[in-house]
Amino acid sequence: MKPETKEVRITIRAKASQRDLIDMAANLVSKSRTDFMLEAACREAQDILLDQRLFILDNEQFDGLLAELDAPITAERHARINDLMSRKSPWE
Repeated sequence: MKPETKEVRITIRAKASQRDLIDMAANLVSKSRTDFMLEAACREAQDILLDQRLFILDNEQFDGLLAELDAPITAERHARINDLMSRKSPWE
């Protein structure tokens, strides 16, 4: 399997102590500095985006949501669920 081609460059400035800390952690998990930093940054970005998904519902809306979740799965509902699940998340 071919590794994914990198498309853009991301450049940051850091203190030597920060670089050394990152390098120590990256070495512990057998990753390059770049891979370690990119994975950590993407994981944090996903967590922040997921934390922004807040549903504020009054009692009537909440009851409606529960009714929808408890409703039997018809062919139409199954198709709509499959469509929803096949969509990419904003962070993908």
